[in-house]
Amino acid sequence: MGSRLALATLALMAVTVNAQMPSSVRQLAEKAGVTAPIAAWCRGEFRAGQPGYALAAGGRYLVIEGRGGAVELGAFKDKPDLACYSRDEALKLHRDIQRSETLSGAVAPRFGTAVICGFIDATSAACWQYSPAEKAYVKVGSWTT
Repeated sequence: MGSRLALATLALMAVTVNAQMPSSVRQLAEKAGVTAPIAAWCRGEFRAGQPGYALAAGGRYLVIEGRGGAVELGAFKDKPDLACYSRDEALKLHRDIQRSETLSGAVAPRFGTAVICGFIDATSAACWQYSPAEKAYVKVGSWTT
């Protein structure tokens, strides 16, 4: 029960998670080629100065930005659990994981932009962040409950 309470608290920190999805998000997803129903979404600044959206659709976590197609971050099983965190919020999440008796892992943002975290199965989460040097989304953390 403690780990679920901790996760619920962490979810409240997330930026714009799963509120009613604006039609502009659906339109942007369709333009990016996402045809599966969107099960979860959140908004963040994944590249400096460029807002975007992380989505859970068709068993995959994706990122869409105004400039093109969807980028796959990873797959998930069962029901998605997705959150976008500012760098400061991601660092707080890391501290909370380190203090927890029931969570194990780390989140180590490498850049000043938002971090995307999602549960890939019932007990394991992964986090990603855009790397300007690699011109790709890279894994910057994970944890298990």
